[in-house]
Amino acid sequence: MDSFELIAYPLLLISAMELLLGFLLLSQKLQTSPVRRSVAVVAFFSAAYSLNTAVMYLMASHGQDYIFFARLNWIGWFAIPGGLQFLYYLRPEASRTARRVGYVLYPYWSVVLTLCLFTDLIVTPQYSLIPYRNHPGPLEIPARLGGALMVLWLIVEIMRIRRTLTGIKKFQLDHFFYGLLLFASGGVMIAGIMPAVGGFAVEPGLGSYFSLPWVVLTFYAIVRHSLFEIRIIFSRALSILILILVCAGIQAAILAEIEPALGTVLSLAITLALLGFFLFGTTVNRKLQSLVNSLVIGDRFNYESLTREAIVTLNAQQSGHALLESLMEITCAGLEVRDAGVYVHTVEDGFILRQGRGRFSGMKDQRALAEGAVTKLCEKNRTLILRELAGGGEEQEPCHLSAYMRGIGAEALVPLLFQGRLLGVLALGAKASGAMFGQSDVGFLETLAAHAASGLENARLNDMTSKVRSSLRESEERFTTLAQKMPAAVFIHRGASIVFANKAAEEMTGYPQDALLAMHIRDVLHPEYRGPILPSGLERAEPPLRYTEKEVRVTRVDGSERWAVMTSAVIEYGERAAVIWIFFDITEHKRNEGRLRYERIRDAVGRMATCFADDLDGMVKEIRRVTELYAQGEEGDGSPELAQQIMPRMQQAEILVNTLKEISKRQETKRTLQYINEFFEKRQQILAALLSGKCELVMRSSPEPLKVMADPIRLESALMHLVVNARDRMPRGGTVTVTTGRASIDADFIRRTGYGKVGMYATVSVSDTGEGLGAAEQERIFEPFYAAQGDRKESGIGLSKVYDIIKEHEGYIIVTSAPGQGCSCIAYLPVVP
Repeated sequence: MDSFELIAYPLLLISAMELLLGFLLLSQKLQTSPVRRSVAVVAFFSAAYSLNTAVMYLMASHGQDYIFFARLNWIGWFAIPGGLQFLYYLRPEASRTARRVGYVLYPYWSVVLTLCLFTDLIVTPQYSLIPYRNHPGPLEIPARLGGALMVLWLIVEIMRIRRTLTGIKKFQLDHFFYGLLLFASGGVMIAGIMPAVGGFAVEPGLGSYFSLPWVVLTFYAIVRHSLFEIRIIFSRALSILILILVCAGIQAAILAEIEPALGTVLSLAITLALLGFFLFGTTVNRKLQSLVNSLVIGDRFNYESLTREAIVTLNAQQSGHALLESLMEITCAGLEVRDAGVYVHTVEDGFILRQGRGRFSGMKDQRALAEGAVTKLCEKNRTLILRELAGGGEEQEPCHLSAYMRGIGAEALVPLLFQGRLLGVLALGAKASGAMFGQSDVGFLETLAAHAASGLENARLNDMTSKVRSSLRESEERFTTLAQKMPAAVFIHRGASIVFANKAAEEMTGYPQDALLAMHIRDVLHPEYRGPILPSGLERAEPPLRYTEKEVRVTRVDGSERWAVMTSAVIEYGERAAVIWIFFDITEHKRNEGRLRYERIRDAVGRMATCFADDLDGMVKEIRRVTELYAQGEEGDGSPELAQQIMPRMQQAEILVNTLKEISKRQETKRTLQYINEFFEKRQQILAALLSGKCELVMRSSPEPLKVMADPIRLESALMHLVVNARDRMPRGGTVTVTTGRASIDADFIRRTGYGKVGMYATVSVSDTGEGLGAAEQERIFEPFYAAQGDRKESGIGLSKVYDIIKEHEGYIIVTSAPGQGCSCIAYLPVVP
């Protein structure tokens, strides 16, 4: 055996150990994590580095060309990004940094390896192993120095991570870190620094020997400190060994049969294809692993199927009590544990034992978890194992945590974490077999704990939701009861329709409940108020403005209106946002307020009339006496013509005085049954006498009888004022037409005028052929002392008196006119059936 072979064969053994370590790290599906995957990457690239170096020296021992393998040896540098990722993945907050390291360094070393394989920029053909001679390419020294800096970065991160580890984790990873430090330090010296500076350089591939301490110390940590489950490793190694022996036997048997006929090369190709199909195309590999597991570990660490079943069971539980009971049952059965308890957090008492088995069952609802244990679990966010605390060399906890766990009989405390919050703790006693809790056990427990914590949170939220819904139902019932008893109309509106209306709302609008629930809140308001209050509709829940007191008019189903003070606000109704509108009916208040205001005006006018009526009466009587004397010629030179001109004016003055006297008096209406047609026919001559020679009176009676309850004296006075007003509006003469008839006040009339009460009415219309009135004059024509622009003779008192008389008879009066088209005053008096 020459020196080349002495170097090569140990490297084959090292590469086999590294390959085995990589496969073992990836074989535990339940425990596979970024940390383990990154260590597996280091193991595989280290194995490739060692195996390639071994092949290179074996090729040299047989005198064959080994330059390709010298170029391929740069694959060992790929272990650097794997090692850095492992260190960063140990710190959860640095996982993003770990990914960035991979994104940058793997492409970098891929480029370097490509340059090595296909160019002479790094490795040249002038390469000798023993003695080592090399004529480096122009990029070799920069590339090796760059790799050396990365290894130094790796070493610094190792030292930094080691200082943060405590407990059993420190013992488990310490040997791994020592081996990694030896590997990194030796490798960077031989493969990085020495070839770059020259002088003491050795063949860089020999740096693969420094992976031996790392892989040996890693296996030592596995066996001595349970870095991984030793029985799982042994089971997997035994399965691989059996497969190798079986495959080797099959290949040897097939080669013996077909090699004489087909030749060595073709026979090898056929046997390799058959073996590949045997391993990867059939279930032999999986069944063999299952068989070995059952023989070696009795399926006690086969948590994959157990975890799936447990998750399904936990997710099926609806209540927190059933969930905790299922968690303990699954855990005790899966890990062969007799004593178990679950502590659940409560606001009042902290973490209280809610479920218990074995020795924990007697402490249910009585014992609370120690504050020190809670603090430690919140700090670590991982399972606490008694063996780790007892042998880890950590600083003493304030409550002597290890002594506390022994006191309650707990070998492990598993946190039930949900989004970083500790919802509960699963306490487990010792296994029935006496075995310690290993990494697979912890992984299984933490997986179950995560799902149990999620279930607990869901149960808590469901319970809270149920309570909230129950509270909302009670609140809505109380609200409905209160709203139904309220004297104000209450509407709740959402989207495009009303969703609630109380009895007062039905009474105010006249609509039944089912009709209101199909309406928009706009349909309730008078058109005049829809725009200002709801400028953009009510497609959204919140009104555009908040009103504390806004007077509006509400349109009833019959077209009549009610006055109301409206308030609005956004509320929660049926677990959704809605708008509540409250309408306080002030119709009677408005009527009383209007009546009171009008009475105050009338009282003021009456007081004024009282002051002037007597004086005016005396003056008018004296003027009449003197005028009569002139007319008779008793005052010297009489002037009958002048007297004739003065007498009509005197009559007007007397009417004015009588009107003032009427205003100053509070006359009570004495209504009796009157037939309108006969009533006006009897007074036709009186009405005609009020007109001057230029005006003509036309009477048009209704063909049907019209009966009303009226005070004949008051009604005659109103009619006379209307006729006089029509006469005064035609100074050049014209026609005054008095028409009686029957008409109904309906919803259209009320919507058009803004007032009225639905029903049948007798109408009395007094029309003239004068110049007519403008819109502004029509609005003010019934105000006391308002005379239209053309009414120079009119005092403005007559029509206000007419308005009073018609209102006293529970009727209505309107004016219709247009400039140049005359004017009509139409009085509506309720018909007696």
